[in-house]
Amino acid sequence: MPRVDPRILMEKNRHAWVGGMNPDVPMCEVGPMGPPFNSLIHRDDDTGETAFWAPGEHAAPEEPVFVPKSADAAEGE
Repeated sequence: MPRVDPRILMEKNRHAWVGGMNPDVPMCEVGPMGPPFNSLIHRDDDTGETAFWAPGEHAAPEEPVFVPKSADAAEGE
């Protein structure tokens, strides 16, 4: 369930976030619905850079929600 900055919905966006798997990060115990995501992935479409953030060994980011820093902050901030 990818998320973008809600202030630019329906417009060309630069930044996107999604829960996903990073094979270099340990994951939580597998539950009845299968393995949880172990990382939050950020994609910058202008630079092509992909960055991973992991909440820790015993946590799982599932459905990220983007909250702008302020109403007039740059996209993705």
